[in-house]
Amino acid sequence: MKEFYYLYSKPEDKKQRISLVGYINKKENLLQIGLSECSISDQYNRKLGRKIAEDRSKKKPYIKISLDGEVTERKVLDILYKELNNFKDININNL
Repeated sequence: MKEFYYLYSKPEDKKQRISLVGYINKKENLLQIGLSECSISDQYNRKLGRKIAEDRSKKKPYIKISLDGEVTERKVLDILYKELNNFKDININNL
């Protein structure tokens, strides 16, 4: 099982992009999700977005989700997709 899982939004209208990183905290059996947002006025850089979201997933996660039962890649990615859809319409800078 990997330690980090990556997901990013790819809007058709070229609005803001969001990078999500799910960090598997094996010690506490948690999925810690970090995120970063690229302003619509900035040039999107997926590598930088991932790095920022990765750091946040470990130090100051957006959300922590308890992982019950068997942890699979599909389960982690399903959670990340759900969380991405949950906050696509909110202003992440105000969190």
